[in-house]
Amino acid sequence: MKWFLVAALALLPFSAAAQAIDIQVDNFTAQRGISELVLKVTNNTGADVESLFIDCAFLREDGRAIDIGKVLISTLAAGEYAYDKASIGTTDGVSQAECRVVKFR
Repeated sequence: MKWFLVAALALLPFSAAAQAIDIQVDNFTAQRGISELVLKVTNNTGADVESLFIDCAFLREDGRAIDIGKVLISTLAAGEYAYDKASIGTTDGVSQAECRVVKFR
């Protein structure tokens, strides 16, 4: 089965700085009943951020959501990046994923 992957950054209306958080999906696997994304998250805001919450929706081929994997990065200095994982406990029907910043301080 061919896997498609989409990484999207949704901009938060309450914070223009959210535009400068970059989410890159470096790897996507679906095996042994687990679908998993490896994310590289870069802080381009010019300021340190704390409590960076990211939601990754694991989607069917038609775009309908199967489940949400959540990521929390405690601190991320300005200009730095961090790797983290988002996962869900199924591989059935997963063909793509979209990630977005939910909030940060």
